Amino acid sequence: MKKLFFLFTLLFIFSSCKNYNESELLGLWQNENMSLFLEKDKSMYLRMGAYTITGRYRLFSNMLEIIDDQDKVVGRLSIVRLRKDSLDIDLQIGRAKKMTLLRAK
Repeated sequence: MKKLFFLFTLLFIFSSCKNYNESELLGLWQNENMSLFLEKDKSMYLRMGAYTITGRYRLFSNMLEIIDDQDKVVGRLSIVRLRKDSLDIDLQIGRAKKMTLLRAK
């Protein structure tokens, strides 16, 4: 019975982690508080008010790691939902924040 519960738990965890196609994430995403730009060569920048990070990113399933110019992971974005023109994220830099970014045209 314990093995069966464990297997169902693993199945739930893995089924809730969606893999996103990196090409769908490329480009400029923004709202009134934040801008996020992801490029094909894995370079990126993130602006939140006066706070700016330039560096690169790594995509793992639904998690985007933000890596600064000194190769230090400085934050993570959890991708909650990706649609054609909007990106719902859970930003994990300092205090966690949930927000929606719109694709810039």
